[in-house]
Amino acid sequence: MSASLLESKSSIKQLDMSRINELRETVSYLINNVINSDAEASLKKYIVHHLRKILNAIDEYKITGALPILDAVESTIGHAYLDQDYKSYLTGTEMGKQILDTLGAVANLVTIAVGIPVITHGLLALAHVG
Repeated sequence: MSASLLESKSSIKQLDMSRINELRETVSYLINNVINSDAEASLKKYIVHHLRKILNAIDEYKITGALPILDAVESTIGHAYLDQDYKSYLTGTEMGKQILDTLGAVANLVTIAVGIPVITHGLLALAHVG
């Protein structure tokens, strides 16, 4: 009964598992592509590390909920404000653009579910940060 009451008061919606599975496959695909790319090793290491964090959060969604997914996406995006090489890779390469598109899709799905403002405007601003 308590669980029913708490769930009825919660603004968090369940994510569509078919969409979650699609995003999981896309993130896995990106990880493999980054590993096999000609990007600098330290950059690959960072990107793969954060994509795996997103993948783990997606895999654990039924246990931990959507917020860890959003946290992983935010930390992946946020690093671009601190590391110019990383930002250049994300905004200046085809692979980087695929990563940003995927991060945007994950962020949109999760922010709608948890009922907070969409963070994809941060992705758009990323391309304009000096």
